[in-house]
Amino acid sequence: MGQKKKVFTKDYTDGLLNEPELAQEDWEELIHRAEALQRLPHIVNPLAAARFDKAVKACDAIAKEFSGRIKAAVDFETYEATIVLECAYIEFRHHEFMETLAALSLISQNIQITSTPSELFRLDISMPYFVPLPS
Repeated sequence: MGQKKKVFTKDYTDGLLNEPELAQEDWEELIHRAEALQRLPHIVNPLAAARFDKAVKACDAIAKEFSGRIKAAVDFETYEATIVLECAYIEFRHHEFMETLAALSLISQNIQITSTPSELFRLDISMPYFVPLPS
């Protein structure tokens, strides 16, 4: 008799309720460092800006394919560049979209996949765009 299927399951949801909290002094240190970085003057990194523009076009194609929506923003006050993609359904099966996902994983600072209250899949993508000038 041949094998019918192989299944691996494990439930880690209990850990969501028991995550250790950061100590107050650690939060204060993180906030202090972030504020110090924000005070430094920044310049646009032309290579990062070009990559961001290319990523926006690729994410726009995904939003169009899956009847979703996209919002891309570059904030010159907080020095952040983000792309938010919301779709009811996303599938990275097309060669084109797999390449997009692989490229984003290499050039982004962070990709977070969550769901919205209206049950859409939401991809928050943070990308480099600015470089702090040494003081």
